[in-house]
Amino acid sequence: GGAGSVYLFESSGSVWNEQHKVSPFGINPGDGFGQDVAMHGDTVVATSINHYNGTPGYTGAAWTFKINADTLQEMDKLTMESFEWSFNDNFGFTVEMDGQHVLVGASRSNLSGVEAGAVIPWRVNGGSYSRLHAIVPDSTGAAYASFGAAIGIAPGGDRIVIGAYGFNSLNGIVHDMKVLGDAIIERTTIESEQPGNS
Repeated sequence: GGAGSVYLFESSGSVWNEQHKVSPFGINPGDGFGQDVAMHGDTVVATSINHYNGTPGYTGAAWTFKINADTLQEMDKLTMESFEWSFNDNFGFTVEMDGQHVLVGASRSNLSGVEAGAVIPWRVNGGSYSRLHAIVPDSTGAAYASFGAAIGIAPGGDRIVIGAYGFNSLNGIVHDMKVLGDAIIERTTIESEQPGNS
């Protein structure tokens, strides 16, 4: 498979014109860079779930870029801590950001249960990123829940919602989180009123 790329476009009336194409330093064939992309202001974050960081294998990565005129300038590479890694943990399956946080989903992470999933947060400090504690459900994560497969940040940055579509045999659940300083805590959960796989 391909290493992947991210493209920068600019609109001119009803037409979108390609400005720049970028792949980060150290990207490899099969990485699938560009799995997900988020943008806030002049900062872009793009992910790869298949990037190889060493043992135990394909643990994924996210890269930050600064928009500089009509180009993307590579700034930082974000990964899970090595003690958090598990083979094919899908780090980078999804990414969301605002002016305060970058949140990267690892939907097959084993941090709270077998492939239960996790979200890895960083606080944005100007042009730098400070790693915060991994976000996992309050209770032990349900196996194969895929927590972190979808992430949303409310305007103002004080609320976060995280989807886990694999919970309860694919019935799914949404976790409503509150941001309190550097802590991100669970407020409540939302489940379907009509569970079932049909």
